[in-house]
Amino acid sequence: MPSKPFVLGLDWAGSKEGWAFCALEMNSDSALRLGCLALDQVSTSDLVRDAARIVVDAPISLSDVEGQVCADRECDRGARRWLGPLRSAVFPPPIRTVLEEWRRRRQASEPQRQGHAFGILPAIHFAEEVRYINPWTLESHPELVFASIAGSAFPVGGRKILLVGLLARTALLQRREVKVNLCHFSGIRPIPTDNFLDAMAMALVARSWQRLGDDLPVIRSHTGIPERLGDRESRDFLMALPENVIGAPGQAAMNPADLMALAAEFKP
Repeated sequence: MPSKPFVLGLDWAGSKEGWAFCALEMNSDSALRLGCLALDQVSTSDLVRDAARIVVDAPISLSDVEGQVCADRECDRGARRWLGPLRSAVFPPPIRTVLEEWRRRRQASEPQRQGHAFGILPAIHFAEEVRYINPWTLESHPELVFASIAGSAFPVGGRKILLVGLLARTALLQRREVKVNLCHFSGIRPIPTDNFLDAMAMALVARSWQRLGDDLPVIRSHTGIPERLGDRESRDFLMALPENVIGAPGQAAMNPADLMALAAEFKP
């Protein structure tokens, strides 16, 4: 794939597996490749170095609020407004000083602090490494992407751990000409399917960024209202969206019948 222009979507699969990735070619066929990128491969990976654009499902800009462990960013609050019953999927990330303490302990081979807030720190650390190697890297969130192209929030029954939720998300990717089929999931390491679907959603946004440049829609405000990437110089503290967004902040969740109809669109 490196012989052709491509974009890259990354979804964190855990410290053992590293990143689930989707490399998506920038051509009319949108040929894709799925796989795993181990953490010790990030700094030398041709995928990371040569991608025209990268979008990653991990916070890559953090607040620093004294006396807290985690702190909402404006873009977190804005993204949550799109997600209805699944809004808890976007949670406040750790603050910058907590990340720096994690890095110090890692360097010194000291035991790390335990808990949900600390479990995401490896993803943040290595997402920043990806961005250091390839500055054409943005942050997004898969649930935000799927809600923005569905035109409504997913109901609780559409969670990605459920079959109907997986099929509905795959159908949305197919609507956007990401030509995923069941053959793509053969022969890859046993990482949950939703990690790869999330990586595809990130690649979809990366493809939109390559096409639109500074016109890419992003969320920076707590209102969740999209603005242009190029409206500000900074690429920090934002959630990137795909092109041709249908959804909107504050949107209602789809009803069960619509969810089932969407899932039935999937063509294996």
